[in-house]
Amino acid sequence: MRVLYFIVFSLIFSLSLYDLSRIQHFDKAKFSTHIAQKHIDFVMIGDSRAQINGLGFSELWFDLRPQIKLFFQEQHTVDLDDLLFVHLGDLVKNGHDPREWASFLKLKPKNLWAVQGNHDRGDHFQRYHPREIIDFLAIDQWVCIIGFNTEVEESLAKKHVQALAQNPKQCLNLPFKIWIQHRPVYSTGKHGNDELGWNHWLIPELKKLKIQWHFSGHDHHYDRTFKDGIQFVVSGGATRFLQPHWLRSNRDQSLQTFDLIHFMAFRLSIFSANQAKIQAITVYPKQNQFYQIDRLDQWIKK
Repeated sequence: MRVLYFIVFSLIFSLSLYDLSRIQHFDKAKFSTHIAQKHIDFVMIGDSRAQINGLGFSELWFDLRPQIKLFFQEQHTVDLDDLLFVHLGDLVKNGHDPREWASFLKLKPKNLWAVQGNHDRGDHFQRYHPREIIDFLAIDQWVCIIGFNTEVEESLAKKHVQALAQNPKQCLNLPFKIWIQHRPVYSTGKHGNDELGWNHWLIPELKKLKIQWHFSGHDHHYDRTFKDGIQFVVSGGATRFLQPHWLRSNRDQSLQTFDLIHFMAFRLSIFSANQAKIQAITVYPKQNQFYQIDRLDQWIKK
């Protein structure tokens, strides 16, 4: 019975995802044209794990990765093999299975920066992709990406987060800050808002640190919520098994919500020593065409 349910559900999803009428109102996805001193591009994906044990990466990855490269090629990005992939967690389905990590190592992007997902738990994640509870990635001298591991004990997580405001790292002094973690703060998906019960202490810390954008995965869809001056985005769209919008809760809180395969394309455009702009386009790829299902743009000044 469960197998039949899975087959029927997957068929419904696949038919809905590729209905052309659903994307007719979308603009073509492309970065805004600006004459800048330089551009720095990167991509963000979430939940690229397979749905069955033993595989590691989803079979969708074989279709999605060439689409990502084609999109950035059309945006005139150079050195595609060196494109930075920021991953929101769930690299594999069973983090304790060495076969899945062997597959991950063969297929992973060359330049990958990921946080741990709940399916990645076990010793293998730290062995193949070592990360601290909180890690930092600076994009030029403008953007600080903070990666936070939600797969640890609450007391340990809270201690590390609260220490940031008291002893800020150099990266946190950059003018624009992006926070990433696997489990969402707000979500219209099946895991809902505040799955771990951490929001009461985490959100005040995010506000103290002046986080502008917050990205997570875990729920297999896309949505965006704006609260407390922060854009909270759920982007778990690198999987075929998406959760349709009609099963969701908390829908009234969301500014945008879609059950579409997607990736997020970022461009940092630097205009001078004092001014830059960051763009984040949520891209739905279909047959070598790219549609914009959501967009964030923010000017940055020093």
